[in-house]
Order: sequence, then structure tokens, then C-alpha cells
Amino acid sequence: MTEPVWRLANKDDIPILQHFECATPKRRLDGSFRTVQTRDWESKVQSYFRAGALSDMNGSTAQGARLILGFLDDLLVACYAHERLADEELAERLRVALGYSGPVRNFKAIGVSMDHRKQGGSVADIVIEHAFGDMLASEPEDTVLVQARIDPRNAASKRMAERNGMKHLASEKSGDPLETWVIIVS
Repeated sequence: MTEPVWRLANKDDIPILQHFECATPKRRLDGSFRTVQTRDWESKVQSYFRAGALSDMNGSTAQGARLILGFLDDLLVACYAHERLADEELAERLRVALGYSGPVRNFKAIGVSMDHRKQGGSVADIVIEHAFGDMLASEPEDTVLVQARIDPRNAASKRMAERNGMKHLASEKSGDPLETWVIIVS
């Protein structure tokens, strides 16, 4: 795939984001045309980009929040959001666990449009590679610890994390609904 043209989102992108589709719709068993989201983690990510990402990023400017959009031929094909981890207690626990002393960024979400999925992860890998570079550029240090929280049922995202060098950390709390994945990017 050709590298998307990346840019920081702005308020003029609200209509584009409101129509971004990155969740798999399924037909009901009765064959009706109404769709049902069978993967709730996909639905949550799609809802985040459609309704909350831009305002969330604007509200988190103190955390260096960024919402980045990727376009091919003027069509939104991918987006991602990240910010400096606001929970300093958690950031310190991650630093200690990894023997690291620099900044910690939180991967809020990654979305790849339905038309650009099912390509063996190649599009997602392009997105995550760009995101790692953007996270590095967002911090003054040469390295950054990146944390991503992944639904344990989301096998595709876990494969993407592994392909891109992220490691799964065991949860400190029982009953945590999400897994923590980390990497130190330099």
C-alpha cells in the first residue's frame, strides 16, 4: 500500500470523522439489512473516532494529545490518537517494570477503514510505525515508552502489537478488562 498522507486533525475534520468506518458490521441472522456490531471493541473505537476523539484530544492538550489522520486520494483510511500518560502513578510503575526513566505515552486508539483492512496487517503496521515516530517527535527525549491497552478478545490488535515489537505485561489488578502492551521506542 502507498503511504498515506498524514496530518493533525482539526475541527474541520468532524464530518469526516463522523463517517469513519472501522468496525465490522454483520447482518442479523434473519437477513435484515440492519447491522449489528459483533465486536464491541471495534464499535468502541469507531464511536471514539466518530464522536469523541477530537474533543478528547483538545481537552488533553496539557498531555501533548494528538489525533492524526491518514488520507489516500482524499479518503480517510486510518487514524490514531495518543497522549502523554496522565496517570503518573501508572507511568512510574511501567518505568520501574521496564527499567526506564523517560516519558510515557498512551496509545488511545488506532482505526483502519473497512476498505483497507484484511490485508495481512500491512496497513495497521504502517499506521503504528507512523504513530511511533509521531510519539517520539512529541517528546524531547530520544526514547519514549508506549503503552497500549487492548481488549483480550481482540486477536488482530494483539498480533499487530507483537509484529511491531510490543510486549504484553501481566495485569497488576485482577478483573482488569484490558491487557497492557508496551514498547520502548527510540
